[in-house]
Amino acid sequence: MKSATGSTLLLYVIIIVVGIVGAIFIATNNYSKAYKAKNSIIASVDNNYNIYHGNKIIAGVSTYSSGDCFEDNSVRTKCIQGISASLKKMGYFMNSGVNCANLNDGRYDELTYPKSSDKFEGYCIFKNYVNTKSYYYTVITFNHMNVNVLGIGTLYKTNVYGQTRIYFME
Repeated sequence: MKSATGSTLLLYVIIIVVGIVGAIFIATNNYSKAYKAKNSIIASVDNNYNIYHGNKIIAGVSTYSSGDCFEDNSVRTKCIQGISASLKKMGYFMNSGVNCANLNDGRYDELTYPKSSDKFEGYCIFKNYVNTKSYYYTVITFNHMNVNVLGIGTLYKTNVYGQTRIYFME
């Protein structure tokens, strides 16, 4: 009898250790996706700034000299579609009830994405002014882990922050 009880305890310990290691692996993978998503969004905003800055006609877009991809509606739509496509390709998905406006605790000047007409796709972009001639964007992605076993729901949720370079207005 003694060896049967010892085997059961050992089995429980093994199950707990495997569960903890699995949870750490899943959490690390989710956090990695959130960081990749943030970096992808920042790269997309930077690339679109470089394309649409100045008096250029690129890929059928009319002359645009304002600056970045959030200044002009047609450019904004293309920029957001590009960001959405790259996030979908990497498997980043977030549809929890995050309200980006509630994340602004006075650190950001204005919410750039999502506006009230935009569909929330798992990230927020805030515009911050350095002075009257320069600004940068703060990108926030979300890392979360939902456990739908025994009604636990969301186990944890954290935000991943990043900033673009400083852009200069003409």
